[in-house]
Amino acid sequence: MPNGLIASIQITFPLADAGGHAGGHAAPSQAITFLFAGLLVMMIAALALEEKIHAKKSIITAVFAVISLGLATALDLLPFGPLVNVFGE
Repeated sequence: MPNGLIASIQITFPLADAGGHAGGHAAPSQAITFLFAGLLVMMIAALALEEKIHAKKSIITAVFAVISLGLATALDLLPFGPLVNVFGE
């Protein structure tokens, strides 16, 4: 390969912009981070105690996923906006 081709290739990282955050959004507060970390720890504990609580792993994971998505939506952490299909509708 010619050296000019290698020199012209640029690798960009969309998460490493000037602000250091994706899309220029601010980082969540420490309380939000601890909240979701706590949910993760609770899910891991529930999975570890799967046989004691008589539940399936898929049900445990689904419940925690729904809780996490519900909280993230309620706290306006997810980038939901107007939905537009390819036809502009």
